[in-house]
Amino acid sequence: MIRDATEGDIAQVVSLGHDAFDRGGYDSFVSFDPLSAARSARAFMESQNVAFVVIDHNRLVGMAAALIAPLYFNHAERLAQEIFWWIEPEHVRETSDLISALEKSAREKGATVMMIPALTASAGRLYRRMGYSPMEHYHMKVLT
Repeated sequence: MIRDATEGDIAQVVSLGHDAFDRGGYDSFVSFDPLSAARSARAFMESQNVAFVVIDHNRLVGMAAALIAPLYFNHAERLAQEIFWWIEPEHVRETSDLISALEKSAREKGATVMMIPALTASAGRLYRRMGYSPMEHYHMKVLT
């Protein structure tokens, strides 16, 4: 079942977020702070500008969130920009369902276009099958 995230999901959201952080290579740039992750999750749930959904099979197995804001070059359009998504490896076949649910939630909150980075080639292939077109690539650097 895919549904909106709730306060009762916080501990599992933080745990899944830590898994995503570890596997995503972010530890080369920053450290994971569970208290910050919990605060962020609560803020996402309370915001009218964030779509936040989870896959629940008696425990969370996936989650996704997108920040929604006017496009800076056309305020008539609202962009949903993926903040994160994660799905447990044994549920990877449900990834397109998770992304579709995130799109639906974003549309319901007024988004007219969605942007999602592809950190892997397989994610890029999935997004293209779902109707996305390649636009940009993200790069990250520690600022000292």
